[in-house]
Amino acid sequence: MVGHRYYTDAESALPLPRAAGLSGGCNQIGDRVSMQNDSADKQNGSTGQPSKMVGTEVPNSSTERVECDRVGLEYFQTAPCKVVASQEIAASPERIFEIFLDAVSWTRWALPITGVDWTSPFPLAVGSTRTVHMHGGMTGWEEFIAWEPGLRMAFRFNQTIKGGPEAFAEDYQVTDLGSGRSRVDWTMAMTFGGGSKRMAPAIQLAMRPMNAHMLRQFRKYVESDPDLEQTPIKKSQR
Repeated sequence: MVGHRYYTDAESALPLPRAAGLSGGCNQIGDRVSMQNDSADKQNGSTGQPSKMVGTEVPNSSTERVECDRVGLEYFQTAPCKVVASQEIAASPERIFEIFLDAVSWTRWALPITGVDWTSPFPLAVGSTRTVHMHGGMTGWEEFIAWEPGLRMAFRFNQTIKGGPEAFAEDYQVTDLGSGRSRVDWTMAMTFGGGSKRMAPAIQLAMRPMNAHMLRQFRKYVESDPDLEQTPIKKSQR
């Protein structure tokens, strides 16, 4: 999938504001949480099954990049805006990481994401990169700052488009609970600029139910046991 992205029928969902959801600057997000939740339920269904793929390949659009603060793992303790969600999932840590590695799977549960391009070879390591495309024209050029298969994955924005956050990072920690169950603890951390900086407390409050909902969608998707064989990612890890 390197160098390409694929649109799914999730593209017809309600567009997010330019820097909404996973990427900050979401001054309208509080008004849209319930609408996005309804939209996600329609896309995934009550069983959490993935939406059907539309076989249309779309070239990446060129967008002016701006630099973000290149934060480290300590940022998850010091970020001015931080949202945490947790879910227990009926799957092993290994299976959860298989799904993390599948580019298409991110579009099935993370509402703003429309495509993922892996821009580093596999296997991944600290310093590996990917590009994430989102509704509203938002793009994040990401670098992994933690990579421990079955345990922890974290990444930050190195660059984004104008109007995006000054800093942005996500941390996924997976705990093996035994008997084929795991707990996923997800932290999203952001620093806003401009007018959004003053709204950080309200944005954080509004994003809590949205991120909790997305992680529930991730649980449903994982527990639906999706077939990843159609992607090159799983094969490259063997």
